[in-house]
Amino acid sequence: MIDAIRQAADAVELRAQFTAQAQKARTDMLQSGLGHDANDVRSYLRQRITNKQADRPDAKPWRK
Repeated sequence: MIDAIRQAADAVELRAQFTAQAQKARTDMLQSGLGHDANDVRSYLRQRITNKQADRPDAKPWRK
């Protein structure tokens, strides 16, 4: 029972950290006007799966 409570508390903490990181990323994106193309990110992640030496995609302006 105690382990279940501990696991639930850990899950809540991880979710809170994830949410905080996502909110900061959104704020940074809105302030800078830069973001990553979804297709570039997918390609990068596929390369990382097969080859650990993948170049990160460049951020691009998304505002017109």
